[in-house]
Amino acid sequence: MATIACLKDYFPFVAFDTEFPGFLVSSSWKASPDELYADMKSNVDGLKVIQVGLALFDAWGRLPFSRPNRAVVWQFNLSDFDPSCDRHSPSAVEFLKENGIDLEATRRQGIKSIRLCREFWAAGLLANRRLVWLCFHGSYDFGYMLKLIEGGKPLPLTRHEFMKKVKACFCNIYDLKYIAKSYDELKRGRLGLCKMAEILRVKDYLERSQEVDNKQKVGNHRYHQAGWDSLVTGMSFFRLRTIPVVQALKHSSCELRAIDYSGFNAVMRDSYGAIFDIEAKVGNAVSAY
Repeated sequence: MATIACLKDYFPFVAFDTEFPGFLVSSSWKASPDELYADMKSNVDGLKVIQVGLALFDAWGRLPFSRPNRAVVWQFNLSDFDPSCDRHSPSAVEFLKENGIDLEATRRQGIKSIRLCREFWAAGLLANRRLVWLCFHGSYDFGYMLKLIEGGKPLPLTRHEFMKKVKACFCNIYDLKYIAKSYDELKRGRLGLCKMAEILRVKDYLERSQEVDNKQKVGNHRYHQAGWDSLVTGMSFFRLRTIPVVQALKHSSCELRAIDYSGFNAVMRDSYGAIFDIEAKVGNAVSAY
């Protein structure tokens, strides 16, 4: 985390993802925003997060490098979850195992969530208005992150209070699922991360890029791990910024509805223009680095 603390000022776009053991409560497609939040609260309160992934990007979509041709993405495997005694969805846990998550190793060698919480605060990642958090369909991701950074406390009782806390901790948020609603080729946001990355040609780029270890196969099996999904989320965000219909939004005064796709209608008072304003503000710092 000391490395992240040093890099964050030069790579202020933080793409993130979480992995968790399924759902205890399913939501009806007819559910109201408050009902959706109540279901999410039941799930997040009753389950434990398994992984947290972070990928840092500069204003031009570049990743930090540990050495030539090797970019850095962080994946934190949390040791709190024990499938033998903790609540979970058996099918979801099996799905995560099929996608390469070794729960036994994570249990033995992972980091405690309370320690990760302290590390996040110490690194200056939280309540930092200079950072921009990127997610894909991020309601549950923010739910688990809020639970983690509050030491495992239950989520707030109301959707309004939840949104206030998310805004206070993460400040600037862009959910790609919501942004994709402006783009017909992405079926107005009705796609998953893997399919969106394929349409945006992010997946093709990663398959041939030197930024990915060419000894490891890049395929669908690497999705649904938090580090990989955070990388794909960040790269997809910067690809979306090149699309004219998305660029045009910076000239409007439309409001950003963070985690809107899941029915959270509380509006974050911001505009898509902030995406482009930040590029100008951090440009000199990135160049100096």
